[in-house]
Amino acid sequence: MVAIIIAAHGESAPALLGSTTMIVGDVDNVHAVTFVPGQGRDDLLEAYGNAIWIIFGMFAIGIFGYWGGILAPGS
Repeated sequence: MVAIIIAAHGESAPALLGSTTMIVGDVDNVHAVTFVPGQGRDDLLEAYGNAIWIIFGMFAIGIFGYWGGILAPGS
């Protein structure tokens, strides 16, 4: 499985992901992480952690056959 995290300052990452889906259609395992004014290091680390958790959760669901929903932190 290949997963991609697009990260950029401002709203560039979601815009790039949106442009990509307009050109090639829906893409799997691609997540956008933003870093906007007012956010700090902890906010950025949390955003990366959430993206990685989504990727890991989907991987775990596929590997272990758990189809009840995506795993969430603390579950």
